[in-house]
Parts: sequence; C-alpha cells; structure tokens
Amino acid sequence: MHSGCSPATRPGASPRTSPKAALDAAIPQLDPAIGAALTNGEEERAKELERGAELFIFLKRDHGALLRITGRPRKALQYEIGNPLTATRMTRHQIPAALYAPLRVVLYENAAGGATFESRPAKVDKLVTRRFSSATGGFCAPEDIHVALYLLPGTELSFAYEVKRSRLWPWSRNIIAHKVAVFRQVNQDCPHVHHDALEFPDGELVLLTYLMEGQEATVLQLPADAVGSRAQQRAAYV
Repeated sequence: MHSGCSPATRPGASPRTSPKAALDAAIPQLDPAIGAALTNGEEERAKELERGAELFIFLKRDHGALLRITGRPRKALQYEIGNPLTATRMTRHQIPAALYAPLRVVLYENAAGGATFESRPAKVDKLVTRRFSSATGGFCAPEDIHVALYLLPGTELSFAYEVKRSRLWPWSRNIIAHKVAVFRQVNQDCPHVHHDALEFPDGELVLLTYLMEGQEATVLQLPADAVGSRAQQRAAYV
C-alpha cells in the first residue's frame, strides 16, 4: 500500500536468469488453500499456510500475446500480486479498497530490449487524517476522502503543523510537539485492535485512529526495503 512507483528495471537478475524466472522464483503462487481457510473464517490456518511469505502471485496473464491482433506482439506479462490476509484487512470496512488488493503489475520488454517491472498503486504524496467511522480513523487522499490509505511501515511523514490528537477529556493535552513521524504497525498479535500508529522523534507512539481529523501530511521517504524491484504497497486500506 506506496506512493506511485515509477518504471524501474529489476535489478539482481543474472544474464542466465530471465526477469520472469527471477520474479516467479521470488514470489510464490497463491495456494488456493489460503483463500479457502479465510472463507471458512480460519485466520490462523491461513497464516500457517502462508509459511512466512509476504507476497503471492494471484494471477498471471500474457498481455503481450493479445497484441498479436495488431501484428506487433510484445513480451509483456501482467501479474496480480498481494497478500490475501492484507486484502481482508483493507476491505473489512471499505469494500472499494478491493480495487487495490491485490496490486496489478506488469513485466515487459522495454525499447532498449531490457526488462521493466512497473506497478501503479494509489499515487499519493499528500495525505489528510480522517474519521471513517466512529471507531476508525486513518489517512486518505485529499481528492478521495472515502477510501483510506495503507502506508508501508517505516514511511516517514511531515505534517503541516504540530500533530493534534483527539481530546479525550477537556483537560487533557492534545498537541504533540512534533511535525514529523514514522508510520508503524503495532499490536500485531492482537487481531481485533488498531494496528496503525505514528512514532514521533521522542519515541512516543500514538495510534492513528486517535488523531484529529483534517491534518495534512506529506510523504517524505519510503522505507529502504520498499525502494527498488518490489511493488510499492501503498494502497487503499482501512
């Protein structure tokens, strides 16, 4: 779920290994048993079947072959890549988030004869805090306030003003004396609580759902392991 991914040649593929083979080897095909487990409400079973993998190939299509009708077929494969458990978290409150889960990516031969791996998730650099329900808050894009955004853990943010949390009591302090923060995921072992949080320079962690609505932020930097050949996973999410 991150900011628009510009075309980037996939590194790490040796001359003897095709980019397609490298991608297929790096990301496993989705086991249908994972989907069956989720359908049956067996979340723990689905986690076991993931066997530690973060991403899966849902579908793969030979899009280049369709261009034979033009007389100019291309080497172009279209993939749907994602994580089914992440998808359930993204759509449990906002079904339209399914437009971004899984991500659609394309591996194709560019004009120079090299391989390019490109994705187009939600292209957003400006964020706004918003209440999506009485119990859930998060980030959205200013131009699409009905769909929340999922940020990669480790994403660095800069706020226009000092961050404010919702005032729980009239006498409680609601201003956090910082304008920068890092997006984190917390309480991962507790599936029925909020996980999205911001870590401030003094080490304080504040759940995203506790922030006041309408605060503007800008993405400063993605986490280091998100830059490169992996698809950016910044997508609609609640």
